Amino acid sequence: MQIVPKIQRSKKCEMAKRVVEVMTYFSQGRDEASVMEIVRRYKWPQSSTSELLTTLVDLGILYKLTDSRRYRASPRLAALGYGVDAEATNGRLFSYINDLARIHKFGVGLFGMSGVDVQVLHWRHSTEIEDCNLNRPPLLTSTVVGQLLLSTLSETRLTGLLWRTQSEARPEEKFDSGVVRNRIAYFGSKGWSSGLSCFSANIEISAILLPENLGQTRMALGIFYPRTAQVESQLLVAAVKRDIEAMIPVNGSFIERPDETASALTAIATAP
Repeated sequence: MQIVPKIQRSKKCEMAKRVVEVMTYFSQGRDEASVMEIVRRYKWPQSSTSELLTTLVDLGILYKLTDSRRYRASPRLAALGYGVDAEATNGRLFSYINDLARIHKFGVGLFGMSGVDVQVLHWRHSTEIEDCNLNRPPLLTSTVVGQLLLSTLSETRLTGLLWRTQSEARPEEKFDSGVVRNRIAYFGSKGWSSGLSCFSANIEISAILLPENLGQTRMALGIFYPRTAQVESQLLVAAVKRDIEAMIPVNGSFIERPDETASALTAIATAP
């Protein structure tokens, strides 16, 4: 057994403590923060604080704003807490995702954008698709959920992101910009997409854009299922959309629509 020196353990514990403190800082109602604001708050060295925030960006916990040197919490930070006990934290969206995965036995995920990649914000696996590989999320341009999310960008941002993706992509990830743009426009006009998931072989996904007021950044909810399940994507998406509408806050609070909830659960459970 390898014995870790006490001084090394202390450094690791201090770093873990700092990670939790930064996450707590952003969970207390602060929309944005700079490196120096966190340095002054916790009296940490500037260099190590900057490195820590950069690491949290790489992990998808924080976003770094492109037009400033400030940072913002990503939906994944909320997912870390809501995913443990969704009901106790009033996480209606995460609770809904958990219910979908539990009842229809397929995988359900909440996705966002991180640079040129699809960001997995929350995931509930299933016995049907346990081999789904989320360790290396695909490029936004290579999967239908990513193309759906790209449809929310302005023309200027989309052009820049496609150029960056093409320049950084590996040879097997290169794409036809015209074809990808057409798919982005098509999915954007519908508000949903379906097709091969690119997370696992022979697994399809139906994804729907979530309303803007369900998060600070645009997100998509995707349901994974084997190609052999013969799920009717359009009916599934329509059912999920009705359920999601029940989660839209009205005047700062959520409204109850018991007659419309669980419609997607029923639709999937009765699918052939």
